[in-house]
Amino acid sequence: MSIALGVYEFFSYILPGILYLYVSNETLGLLGLPRINLSQLNNVEAILLLGIAYLAGHIMNAVCEFLWRYLGRKQMRLRNLPEISLERLKKKFKGISFDFKKDEWDFLLNRIRQDEPLLSAHLERFKALSLMLRNTALALYIFMGVKIGEYAVNRDLKLLFVAIALGIFGFWAAQRSKVFDVWFYNGIYSEGLRFGTNIEEVLLNNSGAKPKTTRAGRNVSK
Repeated sequence: MSIALGVYEFFSYILPGILYLYVSNETLGLLGLPRINLSQLNNVEAILLLGIAYLAGHIMNAVCEFLWRYLGRKQMRLRNLPEISLERLKKKFKGISFDFKKDEWDFLLNRIRQDEPLLSAHLERFKALSLMLRNTALALYIFMGVKIGEYAVNRDLKLLFVAIALGIFGFWAAQRSKVFDVWFYNGIYSEGLRFGTNIEEVLLNNSGAKPKTTRAGRNVSK
């Protein structure tokens, strides 16, 4: 794993984690419970809070993946995105016959890592950005619920407008997450064609020599 990719993955967890903690803190205040005064934290406490935020990002990512995998519109479900990417590629490259399956993307990605580590890092950045945006969307939706609760208590229209804005930004983040996920799978399947048109050919072509670039292989993501 490259240093750059490690940084992307780190922020894909810690930034949503910070948002999750902030939302939790605001929820405590709404319920009249003691909450953390962020302005009074010292350096050690701030570093500890960042560590907790990173852990919270990992924990909530499991929740987020479950929701995105099984709930919502079919096109937004994580489990359907590899299949959607394959369908789009088959329409785009009608002159090329290939028989990759939706559950073979991880094998193809490992094959790309062997010959093109920089390219695989480029593709995995798409996944890290998708993860960050997906978790951010969930945090924004939760925050929207908190603001709606505040509006129900205080009847302040500003809170309702904030809730609407949070919902809009959450929807945008969810849509962008899907875009990066599709780019990730598109890149894997299109680059996989450099090694063969099905998984058997890819296995036979696993000699370590760099394959020739195909028409599809030049188009990584878009």
